[in-house]
Amino acid sequence: MDEDKFRRLVRRTPNAKCSNTRRFSSCSTATVMIIRKEALQQWVEAGSSPVDWCEENYTVSNNIAEFTNTLSNMPFFVIPVLCIISGAWKSYAQYASIGAYVQFACIFLVGASSAYFHASLSFLGQMLDELGILWLLCLSYSFFTPNRYRPKFFQGAHCHIIAVGVATILTFAGFAAPQLNAYALFILAAPIIIMKVCELTLYKDPVTSRMTKIALACCCLGIGVWVADRVMCSLWITLKIPGLHNIWHILIAVSFYLDLCLFAYWRSYSDIPSCIPTMRYWPSKRVGLPYVHCKRYDT
Repeated sequence: MDEDKFRRLVRRTPNAKCSNTRRFSSCSTATVMIIRKEALQQWVEAGSSPVDWCEENYTVSNNIAEFTNTLSNMPFFVIPVLCIISGAWKSYAQYASIGAYVQFACIFLVGASSAYFHASLSFLGQMLDELGILWLLCLSYSFFTPNRYRPKFFQGAHCHIIAVGVATILTFAGFAAPQLNAYALFILAAPIIIMKVCELTLYKDPVTSRMTKIALACCCLGIGVWVADRVMCSLWITLKIPGLHNIWHILIAVSFYLDLCLFAYWRSYSDIPSCIPTMRYWPSKRVGLPYVHCKRYDT
């Protein structure tokens, strides 16, 4: 039964009901199909998200709602691709963990989801964007948190199962209260900031000290511009500035990657005795994309 036929059927008088089991089954099936179709249309429809950032919509392109917010996701694509093409993290994956490649995939997906969201302002795009960050954070905790910060139940190989379980539960919770997702993600990311401060003030590793300061600066500045874009939108419009959320994308992409380098180094240095990590750069030895190189202790 097609949609038009079903709609004609349900518009009849109350006595015009399905008179037998077969017709009732057809009505039920058609009802479910229409509900699913309409729900999906609501999710993917442009502008269906309750979130709309400060940048004015469709000012540069008729097909992209927030042009600069969409374009500013490029670092989420460029950084993982460069890491994979260069092969810089091969030794870390061999001797320490494949977690870096899992993070590359998560960072790339976050960029793709964010670009789709800001281009369409659809509810589906919003959820993909926020849930991508959720899974990135949960998996980063399971792969890279040094043991000195882990509770006992979060140590060992089963920590990945716990991380996936928590991410799954929070995914369903995110659909229940999507308006709170952004704030929940800030709370979820807070331990990363706390651990970086601890490493900077308590352990004072000279190898990672400068990079930790840069990562903290990017993170704090990013949070600042995120808040400023939300609460001072009228000012940016008056100044003809397309909001500050685009700057947030760049800063947080850099912060994500620097955090990956830092925690990969701390984790392998303190918890994997057979691995000797060094912080290196690509393509030159002192300037470029940082990464962690590992070699076995006995080589």
